[in-house]
Amino acid sequence: MRISVPLGLLLISAAAPTAALAQRSPAAPPPAPPALAPISDAMDDIVHALRLDGAALAVVRTDGTIHQSEHGRLAGAQVLPIASASKWLAVATILTLVDDGVLDLDVPVARYLQEFDRDDKDDLTLRQCLSCTAGFQARIGGRMRGWGSGEFAAAAADTALRLQPGEGFHYGGVTFQVAAVAAERVTGKSWHELFAARIAEPLGLEQTRFGGLYPIAGEPGTHPLPWVAGGAVSSLNDYTKFVRCLVDRGRCGDRQVLSEASVAAMFRDSVPRNVAVQAPGIDVDDVRYGLGTWIFPIAGESGAV
Repeated sequence: MRISVPLGLLLISAAAPTAALAQRSPAAPPPAPPALAPISDAMDDIVHALRLDGAALAVVRTDGTIHQSEHGRLAGAQVLPIASASKWLAVATILTLVDDGVLDLDVPVARYLQEFDRDDKDDLTLRQCLSCTAGFQARIGGRMRGWGSGEFAAAAADTALRLQPGEGFHYGGVTFQVAAVAAERVTGKSWHELFAARIAEPLGLEQTRFGGLYPIAGEPGTHPLPWVAGGAVSSLNDYTKFVRCLVDRGRCGDRQVLSEASVAAMFRDSVPRNVAVQAPGIDVDDVRYGLGTWIFPIAGESGAV
């Protein structure tokens, strides 16, 4: 089964648009991206039918953006919370450390987080964390208000597992946060520093930052516990650059930001074949999961989101 990197990106605003971050005025306006009339018309119909404040859509290939359109009150530079689309950014950040040999997806998390050196979690791996097979519930106890990574790691280690690692699939954000804290520990850098240096700066992402869980996407760029599974903010313009990097197998211009092997790993089924994968709200047979990525069949092939 061939796993294909997605060609499209959609951001939707269903409420009042979030205030955009301050932008630097370019010396000259960039050329307008191409727009395909049938796609624009279809998006207008969707926005009208769903009574959305607005939506923006980009379709990209390795040779560039082939369509970008803005509808209603949402512009390509508008900054807003991106929910679970945060996971791709988080996984990519962690995989750059794997590329550099700083992290290993298949050794026990306890190698990086001393709190996890205990009987029920000493064989849990980062790959399981990123593929939702680590056995955790979707949430851990406590509201996490005012927590930093240390408080989170201690609470996660004390949380009873729902399943033994590798024995089942349970979608949630806790284990992505475990992987992020491991990345912080092994590098001695904050998540904000890691994301900025390894993804945002190389790709020129000026509007993309991680915020917290309470409130969701709050304090982007400064929150003491950036919620990597769903707390980022971004814009269509920024996230399109990131998707272009994935489509181009980890390259951005002349720079290999993420290895081809790591990009492929994101879109490869990482769940044991005897484990069923349930996709909330998606009524599709044979849904699978990669690293932070839903994989589902489309017309005899496969798609990934």
